[in-house]
Amino acid sequence: DGSQLIPDGAYTNALAASGFSFAFWKVTDRGGSPELADLKPFQAVIWRVTDDAINYTGTNNTLNASQQAMIENYINGGGSFLLSSMEILSRLGDVPFRKSVLQVQQFIVNSDPFGLPCGNCDEDFGVPAITGRASSAISDGLDTPLDYTNYPYFDLGDSSYGPDFSDTFTPSTNATAVVFESTSGRVCGMAYPRPGLDTAGRVVFLSFPIDTLLANGSPPNNEASLLRNILNFLVPGVNGRGEISLDSPAYTAPDLVNVEVGDTDLTGTGQTQCQFTSTSSTNPLTVIVNETTHRGLFRGYITITTNAPGTNRLLVADGDVITARYFDASAGSNVSATAVVDLQPAVIGNVTAAPKYFDAIITWTTSKPADALVQFGESQLLGRTAYTATISTNHSVTLAGLVPNRNYYYQVVSRDNAGNTTVANNADNFYTFHTLLSQVPPWNDTLDTGAANWTVVGGDGNQVSWQLGVPQNGRETAAHSPPNAWGSNLKAQAIDYTDSYLFSPPIDLAQASDATLTFWHSYDFTSPDLIELGEVMVATNFTVEQAVTLNTYTNDATAGWTEESLNLKPYIGKTIMLVWHYSEFTFGGSTPPAGWLVDDISVTASNRTTGTLVITNNLWQSQCTLSGPTNYFGAGASTVISNAPPGQYVITYAAVPYYQTPSAQTNNLAVGVTVTFAGNYTFADANSNGIPDAWEMQTFGNVTTNRTQSTDTDRDGMSDYSEFIAGTDPKNAASVFEVAATPQNGNQWELDWMAALGHGYRILSSTNVISWQPYTDWIVADHTNMTWQLPAPDQHGPSLFRLEVRP
Repeated sequence: DGSQLIPDGAYTNALAASGFSFAFWKVTDRGGSPELADLKPFQAVIWRVTDDAINYTGTNNTLNASQQAMIENYINGGGSFLLSSMEILSRLGDVPFRKSVLQVQQFIVNSDPFGLPCGNCDEDFGVPAITGRASSAISDGLDTPLDYTNYPYFDLGDSSYGPDFSDTFTPSTNATAVVFESTSGRVCGMAYPRPGLDTAGRVVFLSFPIDTLLANGSPPNNEASLLRNILNFLVPGVNGRGEISLDSPAYTAPDLVNVEVGDTDLTGTGQTQCQFTSTSSTNPLTVIVNETTHRGLFRGYITITTNAPGTNRLLVADGDVITARYFDASAGSNVSATAVVDLQPAVIGNVTAAPKYFDAIITWTTSKPADALVQFGESQLLGRTAYTATISTNHSVTLAGLVPNRNYYYQVVSRDNAGNTTVANNADNFYTFHTLLSQVPPWNDTLDTGAANWTVVGGDGNQVSWQLGVPQNGRETAAHSPPNAWGSNLKAQAIDYTDSYLFSPPIDLAQASDATLTFWHSYDFTSPDLIELGEVMVATNFTVEQAVTLNTYTNDATAGWTEESLNLKPYIGKTIMLVWHYSEFTFGGSTPPAGWLVDDISVTASNRTTGTLVITNNLWQSQCTLSGPTNYFGAGASTVISNAPPGQYVITYAAVPYYQTPSAQTNNLAVGVTVTFAGNYTFADANSNGIPDAWEMQTFGNVTTNRTQSTDTDRDGMSDYSEFIAGTDPKNAASVFEVAATPQNGNQWELDWMAALGHGYRILSSTNVISWQPYTDWIVADHTNMTWQLPAPDQHGPSLFRLEVRP
């Protein structure tokens, strides 16, 4: 049904009701789109595409490349931009504009072969109702269903789809999520920039049509209210109406409070001022706020503290209310913003883990609303994270990308709205879980003992999915080996559409040198009334989008039950799942589809004829040479050779200054066995201060008991022992181990430091200065000037970094 058109008044009536003056550029009347010169006089631009024509009239309404470039130039020149549209991300495609302007970090596309809506992806996810973000000036209090009755839908006879084809997405760390789909909590609206980030222009992007808000709804649940809030954000102080906002609804102490004042009457004046008070400090603290690159927007900050008030410092206590006020001269009145002071961190309890093969779900509770972070890894160094931004007292975080039959360590972290952080790590011992054990070839399943560890995944709108049982599909009346087989339409139900995935139990090919999948199947995909597709796929987790196709079946048929064999050699060394994917779409046919039957599945493998060599050293500066059936020369603290031929191996170690070289070692490697060579460099240490005597003699000319591990000869704050570890000069105060942080383009930072050749360096991160976790693996210095690029800051991620060094 493509006859419906959304009237112009869907936007213009709301703009008029919001009290803004505007000009309307209608492409059909003007014969083309505006140019950059047409946009520049306006403080904000709302760009509307014709959502009512999406996929219905065959028109691909989007922004072309020249329009994208023009809009980006307009924003970079200080303009503000609003786009509100469903499916615009699909129509744009994976272009830079999606990230650079709309601030979309991730958008999972619809993999449905017929393009029908799916529930596991962002594309066409559907947004029937929305909620706002607490304390957001744009969306606080927003909680309403959306009305799509003016939009068209797919009419497919017995079924219809739409009219809600709105998307969800993951915004970049430079933006703030401000609107969410009510049931799932997935993001469908963002505001750029996030609080405190200085940018020339501003952007709001909604992945649903804004006119689906009811025009007669009560504020803030109507289009005019949301549009007014958006424009107040895009053009702070628009029409000379003063505004003031804080960057958080709650703070701890000590803490930094960022304040923004918007007043277009003061554009170009350079600065203005506002005042702060708290429940504990009623005497106003005057703060100067300076104009930013965004016209008429001013920013400043204060520090709140529980003691020692001073310049730009406000005394507070737990439970205080902070009030920021700005006097709007043109209105002759004050505008204000408030936040609370909360010094009490949440209490974490009920930490549990539910491990599967490739993932695990970690749950816990907090005594107050907070976010949820899990730090985890295969060792107590952890090194990986999973995060959920939802503020709640009940937390559930999924750890993905795990390996079956492995032990994992983890701790959980929650931070409340004020920034108080709590870590639960099982009394410094870390929590642990063990992932489930996968199948090892030779493996077979006749399917006659149930569906243990098999998984069926289906999309929205499926009328039937894979089912285990006795076939009665109009083509077969018995399984290949009775009684049971898997069937995509086992009982020949009358259906219009299905898209279903059947996942096998995980199969471990780590010790295989070759592997083959064999199964029996029966199908007939030749009906002119149907579009049918069958795929055998390989997945390394339960993510359908990342599964790889081994073979495709369409437009043909088997002669009854037929045996099929497929090569799995490209996947040896991995743990995989086999996936049977069936899709069907009916064009009004009267005969139910027979679907696809699968039975007697097996995986055979040849055992790998290699072993594993592990080389460890206690120095990053160490070098070693391995000779035998395979040869190796390397450096560093640890190396694993996982596919070494069996036989005798000899390892020799190179000399490292100030250390005694380990003796050569000889070991025999057998098939499937792991052999470890451990190189232990030692040194003479007559005065027991942890420093090699040879280094002390070269550096100081003597070895004395007066030189302890804490002695600092050059009084630069680093002990002689620390200078030895870092490779710096203990007699030169200018030779220090330090790291500098330099801002880069795109709100990124670069860490720079002077390095000692061969030493190992690692960056650690923290959110609270108390608990530090590895942020990078060890980096071996191959030159003296080392750098490392940090990503753009994430308001929920680590913001503190330090550098560790080992010799």
